[in-house]
Amino acid sequence: MTRVTATCETAIHGHLNKEQIVTSTSEKITFAGTSIAGFEQVPAARFAEGVDAAFVYVNAPELGIPEGHYRVNARANEEDIQVGKYPGTVGLIDKDGKEVVKLPANIETFSLTVPDTAARGAGPGGRTQLGLQQHYEMNNDRFRGPFFYIVIYCPNGSIIYIHLSPF
Repeated sequence: MTRVTATCETAIHGHLNKEQIVTSTSEKITFAGTSIAGFEQVPAARFAEGVDAAFVYVNAPELGIPEGHYRVNARANEEDIQVGKYPGTVGLIDKDGKEVVKLPANIETFSLTVPDTAARGAGPGGRTQLGLQQHYEMNNDRFRGPFFYIVIYCPNGSIIYIHLSPF
């Protein structure tokens, strides 16, 4: 974990929510990540220009994601940004600033402006929460999956669902 934290610090100049690092492993993925401090103050309209929301380590070659440390840059078309659900994308950006993988995402926004601190209620201290979800689906009496999603829940008014699994 120290190596992941040190790499994160170097990549984004120390602006991490280090006390909230999430890790998960399974047969198909190794994952560690945390949100970027300050994302809580970014309004949904900024998705149009791309916003760094998290920093992750991913090792999931079967899912088409090479092993590496990445900034998670969330984007949406300006005309799509609204209160409610809309499509977006997430780029995994390596240490050299290159987008290594572009992933589909769904964004759910409940406020186009950053809500007042008292109204937020997202985790300790109103910080962004990051997690990895895994689930299976039933299809014709057979399980399909596993499917993996990174979920970024932010008190800034948006939730980002990132699809890691191939569809």
